[in-house]
Amino acid sequence: MSDLEGHKYAHTQARTVGEQSPELMDVVAEYSERDLKRLVRKIDLNLLPLMCFTQLLQNVDSTALGYSAVWGLESTLHLNSSQYSWVGGMVFFGYLIFEWPMGLAAQHFHTGKVIGIVVFFWGLTMMSCALTKDFAGIMVQRFVLGALQSIISPAWVLMTSIFYLKDEQTVTCVSRSIGSC
Repeated sequence: MSDLEGHKYAHTQARTVGEQSPELMDVVAEYSERDLKRLVRKIDLNLLPLMCFTQLLQNVDSTALGYSAVWGLESTLHLNSSQYSWVGGMVFFGYLIFEWPMGLAAQHFHTGKVIGIVVFFWGLTMMSCALTKDFAGIMVQRFVLGALQSIISPAWVLMTSIFYLKDEQTVTCVSRSIGSC
């Protein structure tokens, strides 16, 4: 690509960024296509692994209850099949109720700090499963787990919209989803 084509590309990118943030238009126009590709690559190498790993942990957590049933969770906590079904669904109630407030918190406060704090407490809550002794305890634990998990999807959508241009966001979201499988 010639310098002229690179310059035109930079202006195209500047217009795209200008739609999102007009004050950045002049800054982006100064960089070449190569510089922009290097920047996106650097963001990909730093941000996508964190997104994929966190999404993977969320998927593992969803299947952990099934594995725990094999290892005797129902008999240890004296659960019948109806109670076990409620335990499985309680995560989704917490997720449903807290997705909007958690997304709002990620939007209004420093997103990285909010995600870091929530993921830390998510890990503590996941480990607290070993401390539960009855149906009520596991229900509370699973509800809180769902509430804490509810930040992941909105926060990653927010982070994607912050760090990527509109035409790069779809590829990033698909990469994050595939990477967490």
